[in-house]
Amino acid sequence: MGMGRGYAKKEINAELNLTAFIDMLSMCICFLLATAVWMQIGSMEVKQSHGTQGDAGGANKVEMEVQFLNAQDIKVSFRKSGRVIQSVRLKADSNVLLAEQLGTGLEGMLRKVVKVPKDFKDPLGSQVSAARFVPNRNVSYGEMISVMDVLRKNNIVNLGVVPVEG
Repeated sequence: MGMGRGYAKKEINAELNLTAFIDMLSMCICFLLATAVWMQIGSMEVKQSHGTQGDAGGANKVEMEVQFLNAQDIKVSFRKSGRVIQSVRLKADSNVLLAEQLGTGLEGMLRKVVKVPKDFKDPLGSQVSAARFVPNRNVSYGEMISVMDVLRKNNIVNLGVVPVEG
């Protein structure tokens, strides 16, 4: 008996159900589009303020340092040529957050520190070459970002965070 002579060959012609695969691909595309939008909204452009082009042109400008002492207490210092020319300590009330308090008092602080002519049209924040943040372990990331947002709204764009040791 020879093998295969009595058996007919079967055709392999199976149809694939692609509906589930197309559904999965459309869900992946929707997820990709939704997360791409949130990545753009949740980003903040920050430049390195020392050692690069970020510090160019800041000879006559002041530098700002925001030191978080605790969750309700910050110290804002202004420096020119390495010397502290003004230092202000802000404590948050129970009703007013630190970022809001800094936002209302920042222009007044800048007017005392920055010497500009009366016909100066630009925002006063443009006269600050850089702002450094000294964080504290007891301060949440969100509180620090809300203070950064206040500075960005006042045209202080060169922001940096000083690393905390240990």
